[in-house]
Amino acid sequence: MIKIRIRNDDHEIDLQFPISENKLYAKLAEIHAIEGKDAPQSAFVTEVYWPEELSMLKDRFANLDELNYLARRMESFDYHEYDQFLIGITKLENPTEKDLINLTFCCQKITVITDFSDLAAVGLDHYMN
Repeated sequence: MIKIRIRNDDHEIDLQFPISENKLYAKLAEIHAIEGKDAPQSAFVTEVYWPEELSMLKDRFANLDELNYLARRMESFDYHEYDQFLIGITKLENPTEKDLINLTFCCQKITVITDFSDLAAVGLDHYMN
């Protein structure tokens, strides 16, 4: 799930992704930000509530269709993949929504160590996989 606040002129609204296309357009209509059904929807992000690791989206325009797709990808993660993704975000310099989506397809290459009792086994497991 991704939860943000967007602004259009003097109007702001909270959005939670993933979201259906109809609900997204209804929310955008509330703040008079509809660009047309065929146009990629973008909006100025004023706040990132969840996950905090996506704070780089704050104070810039974001493609809402891409954020929706990213949230759907994140929704399919188990807890380990989710941790890998969040750690991977920290290694990206000023990522775009497309960069974040691409990361969802390769975050399994990131090793997250949660048990430090047998580092040799963790290293061997990482090396073998």
